[in-house]
Amino acid sequence: MPLPTLAVTLSHGSFASLTAGTPLVCRPAVAAHRVEETLDGKIRITLKNEWVGGVNAVVMSPRDLVLRLLAQDLP
Repeated sequence: MPLPTLAVTLSHGSFASLTAGTPLVCRPAVAAHRVEETLDGKIRITLKNEWVGGVNAVVMSPRDLVLRLLAQDLP
């Protein structure tokens, strides 16, 4: 099952006005373009930078992902 996506079209410069004064709590915990579902139903998150040892992605169950996101400290 593919992950849901939301497409929004903004005019030039409107993104800055929409995000001005928006607290960081409204930002997503993980960039949507880095998240994908594997064939076996697990979630793969591609890392921005390669970790020591050559690790460039993290794979976990949907349940583990939700638990990790809920455990984040909010500002």
